[in-house]
This record gives sequence, structure tokens and C-alpha cells, in this order.
Amino acid sequence: MNIMDIVKTTYAFDTNQLPKDVLSFTDEKFYGFVKEILGKTAADLLQIQAINNVPSFLLSNDVCAVIELDIDSKELDELRQKISFSCRDGTCRVKVGIKNDFKYLKRLLLSKLEENGKIKPRQKQTTTKIYSTPSVLTKENHVEFIHTSIKKWVEDTKENVNLDNLELKPGADYTLTITDNDNDLEGSIRCKCGVKIKLRKRDGKFQITNFYKHLRSLTCSMIKEKKNHSQQHQMLHNIIDNNNYDVENNNNYQTTDSLPATPQQSLSQTFLNLPTSSSYRANVSSSSMTKGTKRISSNLTSTYSQQLSSAAKRHKK
Repeated sequence: MNIMDIVKTTYAFDTNQLPKDVLSFTDEKFYGFVKEILGKTAADLLQIQAINNVPSFLLSNDVCAVIELDIDSKELDELRQKISFSCRDGTCRVKVGIKNDFKYLKRLLLSKLEENGKIKPRQKQTTTKIYSTPSVLTKENHVEFIHTSIKKWVEDTKENVNLDNLELKPGADYTLTITDNDNDLEGSIRCKCGVKIKLRKRDGKFQITNFYKHLRSLTCSMIKEKKNHSQQHQMLHNIIDNNNYDVENNNNYQTTDSLPATPQQSLSQTFLNLPTSSSYRANVSSSSMTKGTKRISSNLTSTYSQQLSSAAKRHKK
């Protein structure tokens, strides 16, 4: 018999400290009870998983397991900092004291159930472990899974990073490497900016969360470059649109000004109108920055002279 068996056999769980109706506690009343026994962090860990009553807690195999899973959550990150160790490979391990606290609470509540006669006293049982062989993914399966996951992440993240045209091309924006070391696959991703990220495996699949965190960080120069390029492209597009609008308006003004005068128009009226339209065109040409507008400006003098000559001939006739 080892030391753990001795502890399990001789350690007494005093249920007198428990409220008489503790087995019926739910929601805030249940969380308040856990907070009083184990502390606020333990209560928060149960609450974030919606474990809100005694039966739900007793049916949970390991309430701490979620902390060690590769889940991107702000709430979980805050709890990880309080109750776990951060490993160099990016994983985390829950502190032993936290796990023992929940084991203690579970045994305490089970003892309370036994006292109330709601379940029979626990008897030693012979259990048979069933081992299942997980499906093994090939190297090609891993590559396809990772590329597909990154593509889906890009589609879901475009709006959040203000990059509607965001695209991450394998081999260009990132390089995926998977090596086989005696049937043990290892993977890594090297970002275009030069940062290399080792991929962890969970349940037989590589986890890409750390790569996503890198892309969302302020240190990834590749994403910065893509943002700058997108902004420059948008500015250039706006300038071209504005210039095209100016050229189109100038062409419309030139067409209107070059219309012939009506027979009823007097020579004095013609002479009065021509300087006005010529001056208007000069003002338009001075405010335009396009080459098309410069060509329009260079023809103003000849157009003005032709209109004067035509008007004089019509008056003589």
C-alpha cells in the first residue's frame, strides 16, 4: 500500500462544516459556497464553465482540464495566470494545490450525499480501463488541416484587422514545416517577418493558436506591411477617381463653351460672353493636376481666337 492509499483510507472529511441544504445550491448560491470553501479563483473557474450546482460538479471528471487546453479566451488567460505555470513550449500546467482543492471538495460533497442516504456507501470496485486507439493523421493530412484552418481564420478575421483584402499564401506569407522523427511528427510555422513558432499537438492535431496570436500582435512586420500597402492602394484609388472626375468636368465645360452663337445674338453679346467662358476655363485649368487638363489649358488661346473670328464674320454677314 502506497502513501496515497493510506491518505485516502484514513483522512476524515468533516461534513459538519457544510450547510444542511448544500446539495440543493445552484447558481450564485453555489458559487458563493465554493468561494467560501476554496476561494474566489476556484469559484470563477466553475462559473466560466457553467458548472452551477453540486450534481454538475460531481459529474465533472476534471474541472481544471480546460485551463490546459489550447483555447483562445481572455477569461481563461486571466485564470491561467493565477492557477497555472506557463511552460517554455507555450503550454501551461495547473498547480497541484488547485487540483487537490477540487478533489477535496468533491470528496466532501460525496460524503454528504452518503450521509443523507441518497447514494449507497462507496465500495471498492474493480474497473477495467478501455484504451482506444486514436486515428493517426498522416503528414499530408496535417498540412491540409493547417492550411484550411489558416484560410478560415483569415476569412473570419479580415474585418477585425481592417484588411478586407487580407490573404495569407502558403510559401509566401508563411512557411509550414512538418518533420517525421521516428513516426513522431513535429511542426513549425515561420512567418514572413522571420518569427518561427513551434506547433503543439493536442488530441493528435497541431494547434495554431500561437501563430494567430503572433499575427494579431504589434510585432508582426508582415501584417504591418500589408496594412500600409492597403492604405496606399486606397489613397491612390481615391486620387485617380478625383482626377478622372476633374477631367470629365473640364471636357463638359469645353464642349459647352465651344457651342456656336445663335443668329439672333448680337456682336456685343458675343464679345461679352467669350471672355467669361475663357476666364472660367483658365480657372478650371489652374485647379487641375492631371495631364489631360494641362492639354486642355494649352488649347485655350487658339479656341478663344477662333471664336472671336467666327463671331466677327457672322456679324458682317
